[in-house]
Amino acid sequence: MKNKLMFIFILICKVIKKRLLFIIYYVIYYLMYRNILSVSTGVILSIIEIISSIKLVKKWFVKIQSIPFKKLKDVLCEAPTEFFLILIFFYAFSPLLGGITTALFVKNAKKVYAILTGFILFFIAFFHILFYPFPLWFKIVILPLFLPFSYLGGNFIEILQKKWIKSREK
Repeated sequence: MKNKLMFIFILICKVIKKRLLFIIYYVIYYLMYRNILSVSTGVILSIIEIISSIKLVKKWFVKIQSIPFKKLKDVLCEAPTEFFLILIFFYAFSPLLGGITTALFVKNAKKVYAILTGFILFFIAFFHILFYPFPLWFKIVILPLFLPFSYLGGNFIEILQKKWIKSREK
């Protein structure tokens, strides 16, 4: 009798263990795909924002309006200093937008994934700046902006969600 109870107990533990492992496996992969998708969404949205801001700011200056966007190197060579000063604002807003987007979709560790988004954007901007003729002062100003602004985006969402949870509890 004692052996039968022990056998049933071990069998039940194995079944529960398999189901528990399946649940853990499902949660890990579901969250992993969700995090990857949220980071890639933040990065893509930021890249789209940078490209559209260059197109928008190009229209504001008469000197470079007639140059087609496909010849971006010519646009950057002919652009006045004010063009780059306005672009600094948009380049700073881009990682902020990417960090906010990433933090909205991630369940846990919002700041970390927002910083990861900023890190990826940093490398993309680094190669973008290497291959196109930006002024040196613009290169120096732009590169340090990506990590802090993406962190601010993640922090902003985290604070908003904490306030929202507190207001729901009351």
